[in-house]
Amino acid sequence: MRNFLMWHFPWLALMIIIWLQSAQSDLPVSVMLFPHSDKLVHFVIFGILGASILRGMKKSWPSMSFGLLLIFTLLIAGGFGITDEWHQSMVIGRDADYLDWIADLAGIIVLSSLYYKLATHFKWRWF
Repeated sequence: MRNFLMWHFPWLALMIIIWLQSAQSDLPVSVMLFPHSDKLVHFVIFGILGASILRGMKKSWPSMSFGLLLIFTLLIAGGFGITDEWHQSMVIGRDADYLDWIADLAGIIVLSSLYYKLATHFKWRWF
């Protein structure tokens, strides 16, 4: 149980935080620093989510290839991203945007891949 919490709790907690933020009509801090800056926020947040999912899955299934890890990460994080957009469509003052989901997917792919490459190159023991 301790290993599960150590490797999977971070991404599960991040999903809960994202879901709770999506349920708010008004975010406490505006992310509109420049046009479409919310897409950058989606890219980074979902990239971190993807990297933490990939990390947890690599620890659970160490022999799994990078390709399969990335596919499962995309299914979990990308699936969560689309349900989060659907969830936002039902919150007063919020709307769903397919471009947000595209930014989510791009962040998942880019940051998960970057994390994997760095972790394997530098042989990080927590990976």
